Amino acid sequence: MKKIVGIFVCMLLITTILPITAMAGDENDPEINDVTGDARSYLDIEKAWFYENENNPDLLYSTIKIVKPSTFPAKQHLVVDWRMNGEYYASMLAVGYDIGIDIPWIYYSAIKGRGAFGDPKPIISQIEGYFNEKDGTITCIIPKSTIGNPKPGDVLTNTFSQCFQRFGFWGRLGFYSPFRYMIFNNILERLQVEDTAPDIGYGSDYIIQY
Repeated sequence: MKKIVGIFVCMLLITTILPITAMAGDENDPEINDVTGDARSYLDIEKAWFYENENNPDLLYSTIKIVKPSTFPAKQHLVVDWRMNGEYYASMLAVGYDIGIDIPWIYYSAIKGRGAFGDPKPIISQIEGYFNEKDGTITCIIPKSTIGNPKPGDVLTNTFSQCFQRFGFWGRLGFYSPFRYMIFNNILERLQVEDTAPDIGYGSDYIIQY
């Protein structure tokens, strides 16, 4: 009996000490959570998560749940970011860049490279996705070939979500501009044109299943 109790105590200690890594997320157990009410409703993140389907092992799905999504405001960027094997990746729905037949109003993409101000230009691949205004979710359907061909066991780390809106020349200052963040988040906070989830740090890791 003492041996059984000892094993049980050791298991509790191990699960307490070791970092928690999400095996597979869903809406009820998302990798990313956020407090709502801190941005305009069409940019206000509730949660975000990754998932896969064993029937389509070549795809990864990312979903952002927004308080009240809208396809009307222009130059929206609804993004999930992560790192894997030392590289930066993202999935994104861009709304309102209808500047030609090659860039529709609703544009889903997978991105390799961070693309922050001063970084090399990222590699952007057009992908498919779907926008569900009823439940507030935006899902990107990501071919794994566009995001480094992850294999089972590869870990998506530094997970977080950004939803923001650009105005005029702000689009020239980079995929994630520190100038935009400083001006709109710190100086003109009431405009609330950007939301980041979580507010501090990162969400949980996600382990590729298939």
